[in-house]
Amino acid sequence: RSRCNNLNLEYGDKGDAYFKENYYIMEIKTLGSIPLWLTRSLNNLGIFPTSFSKYGNFYQRYKVACNI
Repeated sequence: RSRCNNLNLEYGDKGDAYFKENYYIMEIKTLGSIPLWLTRSLNNLGIFPTSFSKYGNFYQRYKVACNI
């Protein structure tokens, strides 16, 4: 979620959802390379590595709306 006003945490987790319903970010961290079994499983599910910056994407989306 993201928002550009009422930023105090006491306001709860209100804000705009960044993704559509039932879309998620999965982060996988490994020491060294990803195991072959995991690579195959992710490939079979159509899940591929990509770069994503929560801050950068929020900035691009709201730079006009929030007067950033």
